[in-house]
Amino acid sequence: IISAISSAVAAAGLNIDSMSNKSRSEFACTVLDVNGTVPDGLISALQSMDSIFRVRLFKPSESA
Repeated sequence: IISAISSAVAAAGLNIDSMSNKSRSEFACTVLDVNGTVPDGLISALQSMDSIFRVRLFKPSESA
């Protein structure tokens, strides 16, 4: 699934600055930091993957 996530990010024209993947039993949590604005199409692409349970997007605050 990590390669599918990486491919979707690349197809959206973004680079992964950092990635963390931690698993416990049959579940894993993957956190990405990318180098640009995440398009809605990428969120939809990730949500449509069978092995992905939830997608959350955290945006930096305007003052950052």
